[in-house]
Amino acid sequence: MATFDINNTNRRVQYTTNGSTTAFNFSFQINEASELKVILGTATQNLSSDYTVTVNADGTGTVNYSSAPSTGQKLTILANRPLSRTSVYSTGASFTAASLESDFDNTIMTLQQFNETIDRTLQLPEYVTGSTPPSLTVPYNDTAS
Repeated sequence: MATFDINNTNRRVQYTTNGSTTAFNFSFQINEASELKVILGTATQNLSSDYTVTVNADGTGTVNYSSAPSTGQKLTILANRPLSRTSVYSTGASFTAASLESDFDNTIMTLQQFNETIDRTLQLPEYVTGSTPPSLTVPYNDTAS
């Protein structure tokens, strides 16, 4: 569970592999390694068999490959928090500030994850109403970082 301040960052990072780098950093926070989705090219990678994750005390970390991916591939690291809740509050029961803080942190991380996904979708401009002919906006930027 989160026990750190949640930074305001995109919960996605991309790299273009160079054939020698095996460690790829991410600056968004996670609670555990399973809260990541790693895609090499178009193939979703598997935790433990394809890569490992080092999570720092502040929740950021590094995706590690035992051997470097070949040159010129796009490596995408995304937040992939499960959409579930682990805490339960009961009437009359005590709860700690830490548990409440953790719930708020996890909620913010999930909202940031949704925001990253929404940023990659086709969207109608804000001024469009039911009577306005639609013109879709494509939020596309093909850069490696």
